[in-house]
Amino acid sequence: MEELRGTVGNGSRYCLLPGDCEASLVRDVAPESMDLVVTGPPFFQAGMAYERPEETWEEHWAGRRKMLDACVRALRPGTKLALHLADCPNFECHTGLTEEKLIPAVYADYLRREHGVVLWRRFLWVQPEPWTHYQHVKRLALPQGGQQVLVDVARLVESARPRPRSKREQSRLGWEYLLVFRKPGPVTEHDLREFACLGWAGAYLASTQGCAGELQDLPLVSDTEKAWRREAMWYFPPEPAARTAPERAHPCPWPVAVPDRLVRLYSSPGEWVLDPYLGSGATAEAALAAGRNIMGYELCPDYWPLLRARVERVGACSVERPPEESVNG
Repeated sequence: MEELRGTVGNGSRYCLLPGDCEASLVRDVAPESMDLVVTGPPFFQAGMAYERPEETWEEHWAGRRKMLDACVRALRPGTKLALHLADCPNFECHTGLTEEKLIPAVYADYLRREHGVVLWRRFLWVQPEPWTHYQHVKRLALPQGGQQVLVDVARLVESARPRPRSKREQSRLGWEYLLVFRKPGPVTEHDLREFACLGWAGAYLASTQGCAGELQDLPLVSDTEKAWRREAMWYFPPEPAARTAPERAHPCPWPVAVPDRLVRLYSSPGEWVLDPYLGSGATAEAALAAGRNIMGYELCPDYWPLLRARVERVGACSVERPPEESVNG
């Protein structure tokens, strides 16, 4: 595998490196040099082809802790870390943890306790999934500031639009978690834009941060951005087969729309996005297409041709959205 470095037509740069991010991030990435992390850490015992069946939870979590430590170190103060996480149905039997202490809560608790990185926003990516564990996960407890923030997943799914017409249809709804964390630091423009989209709650948060005046001076936020920030549930189908012709080698490619939305909400054009687990390269494609720079790692050689194809696809097509659909760039 050879590293991929270069520039696409809109001036965005990419640096995609082969190897293990958990061993290389501290060496390759300078402290406080990244503006956003968007990544999906490998799932634990979820039946994916890349898993080691003999891996224990302790071994798995030790690697994830190294990744989190390095990502927090790489981020500038006040910037965001966005994680795509999923609970697997047999998680409890592998770890002994209770239903209210599932994988997303483990990540949230570690970041808060070890780094003071707080949970900023919670989104659900909802999609049709035949293996969904609707009946297994009733709620998710996310500790934040010593409090228990309970997310009633069943209630959210049942109240979502379009509503499932039957329990059978409801059972085909799958969801995965998109958790956005904030590194301690000064209030940024992205924070202000978030406050502006959240109505009275945002105004209250701005007053507690001493930035109410800055909020009043903020340029108008588009209706599209308001909708993106206010929606707790994001509906995107899995990557369609025609779109993923080369990506079939990857067991669970993201649809580009998911990292695209995260990149546009929590970074600005010209900033650097880091993805420690590139996989099929959806985050790289989204970042480059949105005018951001991307740095990332991928250990599996089978996925390297997919990354190259993603970069070439961005370089060969127009990457600007129509003005009415653009958000933050």
